[in-house]
Amino acid sequence: MRTSILALAALFSVACGSSWSNTGGDGGVGGAVDMAKSKSYPMGPYGNQTGEVLADFTVAGFRLTPKQTDSSKLQWDPGIKLLDYFNNSGCKALLISLGARWCGACRQEQGALVADVEADPTFCVLGILQEGIKNSSPATQADVEAWTQEYQQNFYVVQGNTKTWNPLVKGYGSTIGLPFNLILKPQTMQVVDVVQGFNPQIHDVAMAAVKNFSD
Repeated sequence: MRTSILALAALFSVACGSSWSNTGGDGGVGGAVDMAKSKSYPMGPYGNQTGEVLADFTVAGFRLTPKQTDSSKLQWDPGIKLLDYFNNSGCKALLISLGARWCGACRQEQGALVADVEADPTFCVLGILQEGIKNSSPATQADVEAWTQEYQQNFYVVQGNTKTWNPLVKGYGSTIGLPFNLILKPQTMQVVDVVQGFNPQIHDVAMAAVKNFSD
């Protein structure tokens, strides 16, 4: 059962409020992962606060890339991991963007992220669709399919669930602003900044945050 509902149902131009929680709904990298140089995921302790290593998790979705933005030509992949990004030496910054189909600010962010990845392939993005078209409804595979067909993302887009929501947003309050963006340093998978709501300068913010971060 769901233990909470969305605290705010209205759409905002900058951010959408969410306090999502559920027990179901289980089910991109800008460049190719060099599996010949595969590395084990960084050791903990893990967390989602600045300076902490975000724990690896496995999700299902589409491995969209700048070369393939049509999800209908890809298989639904249940084995997408954060490890994929740690193993990608081409990533200078990793943005994990958590959103919902009903969220206007999340929709607004998609085009900006696509343009950012196209302009700078070292800016890597993992899009997590946490909720569907209705406020407080967990995202389904059909939601992810519709979301990716609408926006033709050039980065991985996956289906959110409790394995994504709880580790990513715990400790940031009962109501958060969507899209909820965690910025990671890919070389260590440490959280370096958090941006709640749509920021059209998210690429520059992420790059600066990674550059200025000191372990």
